[in-house]
Amino acid sequence: MKLFATIFTFSLALSAMAQTGAPVETTISPADQSALDAARRLTKIEALWTKPLAWKENGASTLQIAEDVRAQLGPDAPPIEVRGPEVNRSTFALEEAPLGVTLCAIAELANCRVWVFSNGIVIAPEIELSDEERSAVKAGRGGVWDESSAVIGSTSSWGGREQINRIVVRVVGAEVQKHPAPPQPAPPAPDPSAPRVMTHSSNDLSAPFEVPFGELSPPSQKLLQELLDAQVKRNNPAAKPPTIAPENVVGFDDNYGNQRRLFVRGTTLQSWQTLWVVPR
Repeated sequence: MKLFATIFTFSLALSAMAQTGAPVETTISPADQSALDAARRLTKIEALWTKPLAWKENGASTLQIAEDVRAQLGPDAPPIEVRGPEVNRSTFALEEAPLGVTLCAIAELANCRVWVFSNGIVIAPEIELSDEERSAVKAGRGGVWDESSAVIGSTSSWGGREQINRIVVRVVGAEVQKHPAPPQPAPPAPDPSAPRVMTHSSNDLSAPFEVPFGELSPPSQKLLQELLDAQVKRNNPAAKPPTIAPENVVGFDDNYGNQRRLFVRGTTLQSWQTLWVVPR
């Protein structure tokens, strides 16, 4: 009898929640959270590309140079592993030379490449990569450092930020899909005599599923703001990213030309800031 009463009470609670329209808390699966954490670590390592360091080596091996780099980076330095035959010795002195470019040049002298993964840096020829590392490269979770999107500025390349975008678009999109977009009135016919005006306002965006930002769960709101912050900073590190307002509309399309598309629409937002299109 007590079990029946408990089940009945729980059912009433669920019914009440549905009637009041209480937001459903979005939770990230352990697998997605682990992938997100790894992508964030990868992004931090990629960002070291422009880190200026002082270089003073005298007949140093590649391994010794890697150890000197870690010493300069301090306690938060990522692991740097050197693989392959150690035959190269380098003597040079540089002041304030960027880490990525310099390390790649040193690796090239040793017939190696600089590979970046979420757990550290590997200086090695491709043949020395483990099966796990090869899988990470194939999936875009790591790769040759000077081909990273953080370095060449192309979102078509691999990179931690691209991995974060894919995860967040899928996770947040799944929540937005619970909200079909209301029917929109047909746009007025264009006036052929009116001058053409190019606009980049996010107000031009629409999708099959839309919901006000303020009605999303706090985890989804936090993830979306993180995407916007990163996108603005990527284009202009000195810029101050806008804060997404509760009334701004979040849209999602799970089949946008065989891709997933997520955006935030608002009068004060520009589409380049708040539009993410990722592979399905």
